Amino acid sequence: MPALDVIATFTDHDRSLYERDRPAAEQFATRLPLVRVVVPRAPGRRIQEIEDVFAGGVLRTEHRGAGTRDIEAQLGIGPFLYFHAGRSHSDYGDAIFVFDDLEGSYEATPFGLGGLCCPGPPDPFHLRCQCVDPVAHESQVRQSQFVSDSTWKPQWRSEAAKYLAAYFGGRLEEYFDSSPSAKPTLTDPDLIFGDSRNTDWRAWTIEVRSSSDVNLFDVVRSGCILWWGVPDWLEDTMFVTALSNRRRPAERYPLLAQLPSHLRVSVTDAAGTTDFGDLQQSIQEFTLT
Repeated sequence: MPALDVIATFTDHDRSLYERDRPAAEQFATRLPLVRVVVPRAPGRRIQEIEDVFAGGVLRTEHRGAGTRDIEAQLGIGPFLYFHAGRSHSDYGDAIFVFDDLEGSYEATPFGLGGLCCPGPPDPFHLRCQCVDPVAHESQVRQSQFVSDSTWKPQWRSEAAKYLAAYFGGRLEEYFDSSPSAKPTLTDPDLIFGDSRNTDWRAWTIEVRSSSDVNLFDVVRSGCILWWGVPDWLEDTMFVTALSNRRRPAERYPLLAQLPSHLRVSVTDAAGTTDFGDLQQSIQEFTLT
């Protein structure tokens, strides 16, 4: 059953609290930015995404890892271009884009599809408590139906507002908290939020998906970029690549030259990690304003 079905079971008292919290949740959902992290550490995809994104100016549905492709195939969906609503995760790459909104048709679920189709132990994904338990261990037919029933489209923000009001209520700021203690205290019909194994915030964060590529040059012209950032190593890589082709960086990577400099944020790359902490705080303040 989809998470929003729980609303129909509310007592009069619960419904009163839900209706009280809906206006704030609607404003929150309207302002939730779309976050996309690009250029993963895997060498093959890294090269492709540097060229596609910064030279071609396109976010492509092709920018998916093997694990994501396998899950899409098992669920019989996709291919998709993935975003998180208001959240960033350095597992996905080193450069980051935060969009106020984007043109096109999008769908969403209150969990990440990447947490499904879990084979169980000894799979590392399962052992790290990053699957959407218990649904992730049910049959593929059941999981496919679960995703279909849980998907919000095309006006995903209005459904997101209902979800936020029901599951976060008057503590909307906890949507941004990465700790397991901040997950919804209300148990959903599929028992995901009440499962003690679920400790990864992606199990209760809104994932937004598009079946179409995104032209970043159009996005820049429309003024929909809130923030963007690239680590020093990535900028150095593009600079060296441009010089090796006897071109100026702005010619080889025109998107980098067109991105608004005043919206650039620092991306810290240290000891093999990428830190989006300061940016996440800005996203939270923007959404809660």
